[in-house]
Amino acid sequence: MPWWRPTKRMRQRLEKKLESTLNCFNVSGYTAEQQKELKNLIAEAKEHAEHIGKSKIDYNANISRH
Repeated sequence: MPWWRPTKRMRQRLEKKLESTLNCFNVSGYTAEQQKELKNLIAEAKEHAEHIGKSKIDYNANISRH
């Protein structure tokens, strides 16, 4: 298991970065069906990013460093 774990602040910055990147994704070059599917995937990814940023898990707790 790796010794490094993201802090709460790092997870929040990751959430914002991921959301801003996903907001820039241009689906206009795809068919209507593909656009619909891509928009659903992007919405799901944004939701996952939000959960990452708001996670209350302390990944740095109880880590033994050798």
